[in-house]
Amino acid sequence: MNESESRWQAVLARFGSPARPRPSAAEPLWLGRSGWAHVATWLPPSASVVVLSAKRSPLDWWLEAGSVPAHFGLVYAPHAADPRVLPVVGAALPRRATVVFVGDLDPPAIVQYLELRRTAPFRQRLRFGGVDSGWLEAVQGKLRAPVDLDRLCIPLSEEERRLLSLLEQAFPVQKLVGARAAAILRSGFKVELEGVTNPHLLGGKRDSWAFALLRRAAARGRAL
Repeated sequence: MNESESRWQAVLARFGSPARPRPSAAEPLWLGRSGWAHVATWLPPSASVVVLSAKRSPLDWWLEAGSVPAHFGLVYAPHAADPRVLPVVGAALPRRATVVFVGDLDPPAIVQYLELRRTAPFRQRLRFGGVDSGWLEAVQGKLRAPVDLDRLCIPLSEEERRLLSLLEQAFPVQKLVGARAAAILRSGFKVELEGVTNPHLLGGKRDSWAFALLRRAAARGRAL
């Protein structure tokens, strides 16, 4: 095992393994031993971009608003990186669709994306879609007063802080999420996906900008 792989295994050790997941993990990467895989899909035949999210509320808000572009599909899978869930997600995806992962700006979501990039059968089509510095910049001017970006920041737990330290030893986090987002993490805070997509916090055409970000993420080459 080379040094890079050893550092990544140290990150994964915080979650245990698929066979022996750590129940104390705040956001488990793997299903519990008797856990059920929850997967929901909204996949039109013309979907060329599929948003893969561990959070369902943002997808529901987009669907309720009728703002999902015709060529976008949505997949909700909170444990997508689990080897028991990956075949289900992979089978549902249109064969040629680009898959854009969207998750919280926090260490567990970044780990989930990186583990998907390492193990998913669709990894060659996988892109990182945030929440990252681009999301933060785009959402800043769309929040309804008196809400501002600082109010969306939530303190990291002690477990998340330890995970971030290990993660930064194993992977260039700033290169993935950008300088502004990395600075928030390093200052001990996170931003959840629900915060930057909540229709009660955003004004105007709250969704078109989000799909513009996702479209750009899909058009980029494989992220890192």
